[in-house]
Amino acid sequence: NPPRNANYPSTPFSNSPQPLPSKQTISSPSTHLQTLITLLPFPPPPAHNHTILDVGCGSGILCALLHRSSPSSKILGIDHFPNLSALSKSNLQSDGIPLSEHLKPGHVTIKNINYHDLPSRLSSFKIRGFDMIAFGCSPSSIPAGIVDVLLEGGRCVVPVGTRMKQRYTLLTKCRDVGSGKFELKVETLDDFGYCRFVPLLNNCVDYGERYRRKWCYGKKMCRAVGRFMNGKK
Repeated sequence: NPPRNANYPSTPFSNSPQPLPSKQTISSPSTHLQTLITLLPFPPPPAHNHTILDVGCGSGILCALLHRSSPSSKILGIDHFPNLSALSKSNLQSDGIPLSEHLKPGHVTIKNINYHDLPSRLSSFKIRGFDMIAFGCSPSSIPAGIVDVLLEGGRCVVPVGTRMKQRYTLLTKCRDVGSGKFELKVETLDDFGYCRFVPLLNNCVDYGERYRRKWCYGKKMCRAVGRFMNGKK
């Protein structure tokens, strides 16, 4: 079920992206479902205390779904935009999801952090890495530093590709038997088809140019996003 009381924008039960502030979007429910199916075991074991990261948490909806699917886990949602981090907190609080400033089992933590700064800040969360990572934004290639933030055996779902077309990709951190070094097993999830996400941002992005070129599309264009974009051109 979607969050009950959270203040999401328009047509929350439509299977299409939704507009967010800062020219971002919420991915469609089917996209979130694909992420949950790929990352989480089903049926879940009785006690599954994972450490999970949501990159580009936006409205907070995936953090809410992750918490409901894995209620004993520690969940961290990060977003580049301060207003979206605040929106996530507000929505999760409205929906009765337990929040915490520090990572702890059964709670969600929201921080205004850019992904590229995360590897250097892991120690501040008192963790060695994450069991699962979900990207709600798309890098053009395998995310830099992902080996450093995944635990051994950890999995990451990330849309990788060009601005206009990406493929869901599953990354698994494993140890090479011969060398003993960590490496990434990369699988393209062809069954999910192509997708379109907002880009993974860094601290040097020209947001006006990114928006003029319409890089803020979600998985597929919907009327709500079209109206939003036309009104802000």
